[in-house]
Amino acid sequence: MDGPEHPTAPCFSFGDDQVYNDIWYSFTADFNGFVEWSTCGSVEFDSRLAVYQASGQCPVEDTDLLACNDDGPGCSNFTSYLIFPVSIGETYLLRLGGYANGDMGVGTFNLLEVTPPPVPDNDNCDNVQPATIVSESDADAGLGWIEGTTIGASLSGEIPGCAINGAGEFQDVWFSFNSGAESALEIRMQSLSENAEFILDFFQICDSPVVDTENGGDFYQQCYSQGDVDVFNGGIIEVGEMETDTDYLMRVSTQITYFPVGDFRFQLVRTSAAALDEPESASITVFPNPARDIVSIVSVDSIIRRVWIRDLGGRLVKEFAGSGQNKLLSMDISDLPEGVYMLETFDQQGSRSTVSPIVVQ
Repeated sequence: MDGPEHPTAPCFSFGDDQVYNDIWYSFTADFNGFVEWSTCGSVEFDSRLAVYQASGQCPVEDTDLLACNDDGPGCSNFTSYLIFPVSIGETYLLRLGGYANGDMGVGTFNLLEVTPPPVPDNDNCDNVQPATIVSESDADAGLGWIEGTTIGASLSGEIPGCAINGAGEFQDVWFSFNSGAESALEIRMQSLSENAEFILDFFQICDSPVVDTENGGDFYQQCYSQGDVDVFNGGIIEVGEMETDTDYLMRVSTQITYFPVGDFRFQLVRTSAAALDEPESASITVFPNPARDIVSIVSVDSIIRRVWIRDLGGRLVKEFAGSGQNKLLSMDISDLPEGVYMLETFDQQGSRSTVSPIVVQ
């Protein structure tokens, strides 16, 4: 090996921080775009790939690293796959080697011009997608599904403190919810992609996971995976011992060391004793409906704390906040495409009070 160590790069976050038995190539781009570099299933050893910044000079440094991969999503025998951006006329250094000192062998690789998948909007912890807790009756009726994907998500290192598949490379996305009056939830999780697997773990602030009560913490369990439930068939994950009226973060990850990334959906469902006696539905009127530029809601029973508008795929497309005394709230929806949406209202305790369909025309 004659290249630098990479102690902080996510793709070197487990095992050693080196590329062993490395060989080097240069690539000069004749286009602007993205290149896929892959040994996925095409070499006979546990490979590692590293790409260094345009016009880099040997010897390169850790800060010159542009992209790297140890184990590609769904690649057999720990082979590798990555996508990196290129600019026309620029030359990039490519470093190919093994995971450990004994990893070496023969094979082939591909360099292909590609269009990368879009990066999910909730790729980072500082840009989470809000999720809603729904009642069991709403969930049984098919409401409250939130869709997501780990396809195109950026690479992260091992999950801190997670006992389930904690080591490896992960691609993850983030969601948030407020527990409201709930101290327990069930998560109805479904994989929408063949062979994909997802790990769930929970945070109150980024990079600070909620810990397992079995080890003296204040949460029922920190993380969940395919080993706990059959997510392919709509498995149910039980989550308990939550603090009420508390904001939580939920990370959904794919451990790409062993599994391909994919699409999923989930529902957050009330199960705590405090939520079993559901209040009578608040009296909410939505007008006009259908609507075009402005839609208004009026509540007879409770203050409107906030309103979410979701598309039929569960994606939050608009959010509005009340002033704290509002029983009437008017909202500008002029930027929404025509279609059917679900309007969700929340009372002053943060509990969801109604779900109403609305047609934008």
